[in-house]
Amino acid sequence: MTRARGSITLLRTNNQKTLFARCFAAFTVMVCAVVLFCASTLHAYAAEAIEALEPGSYTIGVTMAGGTGKATVESPAKLEVADGKAYATLIWSSENYDYMKVNGEKIMPITQKPTSQFKVPVGAFDTPLVMIGDTTAMGNAHEIEYSFTFDSSTLKKTAGAESAQTQKPQTGQAASGTTDADTETILKWVTIGSLVVALIAIGITIGVLRSYRKRR
Repeated sequence: MTRARGSITLLRTNNQKTLFARCFAAFTVMVCAVVLFCASTLHAYAAEAIEALEPGSYTIGVTMAGGTGKATVESPAKLEVADGKAYATLIWSSENYDYMKVNGEKIMPITQKPTSQFKVPVGAFDTPLVMIGDTTAMGNAHEIEYSFTFDSSTLKKTAGAESAQTQKPQTGQAASGTTDADTETILKWVTIGSLVVALIAIGITIGVLRSYRKRR
């Protein structure tokens, strides 16, 4: 009798552990889905800010991470916008960079005198963009991974135009070129998507609990 009770207690303990594991898994899935959804939405919004820019020449602040920290790039950098696409001119502090790679595309330097300069595509503002730089500074050429972040708050239009940072936006128009209504729409869909994912996760958890009760 005692052995049977011990078996029942052990079985209940195992069932509780299984239930906890399933609930934790459901919660983890919910959190990951919300994070991925928000990240993809914000990245799309950052790319949309570039498409909204008027064609022309700009300057923009850029920060770099990665490598040994010995090499740097000039900031602000020149930014050219045409047909909804943006290209930045990266001017390195070294002449030893002989090519770069962006999204798998090999880009050759505009010049290497006095230092290496590259014209690279900018897919989005305010988010780290991974790029590869090949350097011969240490003898043998080798590729180094960097991330570049272009700060939209420092965006300024050249050729005597007012800067995008200080120019007064028109009524209902954000300085980045997107309207307040567009921003509200994006935030609304992010919220709705997050709620949908949360409800799905709650539904999974409730299903697990009901299944557990039926087994008991």
